[in-house]
Amino acid sequence: MTRICFEVHGHPKPQPRPRAFARKTAFGVVARVYDSASAEGWKSQVAEAARPFLPAEPIAGPLALYIDFWLPRPSGHFVASKRERGLKAGAPEFHTSRGDVDNYSKAVMDALTILRLWQDDGQVADLTVSKRYEDPATGPGALIRIERPVAYAETARPAADSAPLAPEIVKVLEVINAWASRGFVGSHEVPDIAPAWTAFCNAGRPGLAKP
Repeated sequence: MTRICFEVHGHPKPQPRPRAFARKTAFGVVARVYDSASAEGWKSQVAEAARPFLPAEPIAGPLALYIDFWLPRPSGHFVASKRERGLKAGAPEFHTSRGDVDNYSKAVMDALTILRLWQDDGQVADLTVSKRYEDPATGPGALIRIERPVAYAETARPAADSAPLAPEIVKVLEVINAWASRGFVGSHEVPDIAPAWTAFCNAGRPGLAKP
């Protein structure tokens, strides 16, 4: 698939948690779950920004989702509480107030699921989210990027024993094995070991002390 990247302008809203309540009726106590619509306006903005990238069929398979949120700054971040006077020195960059990244990202994923950009938000196998305060010049919003996750084969580190031995080590081992086959049991008894070992040490292999 082709990478999808788009920006949403507006005030990001977290997905509200469903709330349960009980009500007495003629048939007894009835429990209901209420899902607040406080994020619906923001989710509509996400869907409209993503619409130009809507594929003919919902995307299938694993996906990586990257979201950078920019939240509105409170008036206390500005000089004399006036936006036009600029930010105070030391105004924070990262948003650490109420509203966690899980719920902000959930609202975005719900919007893209309803839009049918993908088949289901469970396809998001790699999720990276940041939450910062806005740049006053650009305002609040979000930058959203969707692509395939990097394959495990591309990120896996090679096994420690998979690298070939250095030629100097091979030479040392060959000399030791040759003399061991002739009855020598200690490296101090092997006449040819010194030149091979010196060559190995002069190669500057890190982490090994010279004799």
